[in-house]
Amino acid sequence: MVSLSQIQRIRGRSVPHPSAALKDGAPAPKRVTLYTNPLSITVCRSPANVVEACRVFALIERRGARQVRVIGLPTAKVYEWTDNWGPTTVYLEHFRLREMPFNLTPGTKFLHFTNDHRQALEHLLFGIRQRKGFIVLTGEVGAGKTTLCRALLRELDTHWKTALILNPRLTEPQLLRLILIELGHIEPKGDKLALREKLNNYLLTQAESGNEVVLIIDESQCLSRDMLENIRLLSNLETETRKLIQIVLIGQPELREMLNDHRLRQLRQRISVAYHLEKMSLNDTADYIRHRLKVAGANGKPSFDTESIQLIYKFSEGIPRQVNSACDMAMLAAYSRSTPDVSIEATRVAIDELEGICR
Repeated sequence: MVSLSQIQRIRGRSVPHPSAALKDGAPAPKRVTLYTNPLSITVCRSPANVVEACRVFALIERRGARQVRVIGLPTAKVYEWTDNWGPTTVYLEHFRLREMPFNLTPGTKFLHFTNDHRQALEHLLFGIRQRKGFIVLTGEVGAGKTTLCRALLRELDTHWKTALILNPRLTEPQLLRLILIELGHIEPKGDKLALREKLNNYLLTQAESGNEVVLIIDESQCLSRDMLENIRLLSNLETETRKLIQIVLIGQPELREMLNDHRLRQLRQRISVAYHLEKMSLNDTADYIRHRLKVAGANGKPSFDTESIQLIYKFSEGIPRQVNSACDMAMLAAYSRSTPDVSIEATRVAIDELEGICR
């Protein structure tokens, strides 16, 4: 079992637990606020035991932060954690895994096709290959839309020229410039009209070469009504016989509400293929967990017992990202207890921690 002295190593030197910074006889703080710089803020109990300390370190490591500012002591202290040690290393060794099975970063390597995900991908491919113009995919936060998008790109060969926009909070010139960059142009310059002309010329050149162009915009619910209208106008770029660009809008359920706006009826009428990604069922969730463990190198071990899977499903509501968070924390709790599998007790600790962070 990992010790606190290992967890609290600063640049190779052992340091005392934060509570040691208190004056003699002063009670330890019940809660300590940890500001992890630069990407996240969380509130947790003071790491008074291995489970807590491991969880804090893992959270810091996952967010890519190198410093922790501890507030709640008489004097705020900044801890810089070493790069050569962390729960990840011993976590993998303990469970004999090649890599972390429940990372939150979207990756097609771990993509598990439920029946719903498979149908969603088939709808996207059908719409693109049949040149349907506008295609829409919606789903809840963390439902796997971005991962599905990456799987879609993997299915398209070099005959398809793709532009993937991950952050659409842009002005029209910025969007046009980013599309051109994604399609291979180096630092495209000019005003809106010049950029539109460059894009139109590029599309005509690709059509003459027998290639197809696909624009995919993730997080499309962030687009303003005016920007959606500007994107609709891009679909006007066509010849007498074919559309020059296929446009895929991917977003949260709010996107569907936006598209129902009467002022966007021209865009709505051009949408030929639309699919809403549903949450996973309990059986899907169990298959999803087993699949990710297998890809990470598990050979039957570690495993989650039935009660643990049911509790994770209840907490996550079948949303893959939430399943990943719960499973990752449950495995960390199981590791801290030196158990080979993930029990319901370890899962309860994990869920309690996650619910505490969310409150």
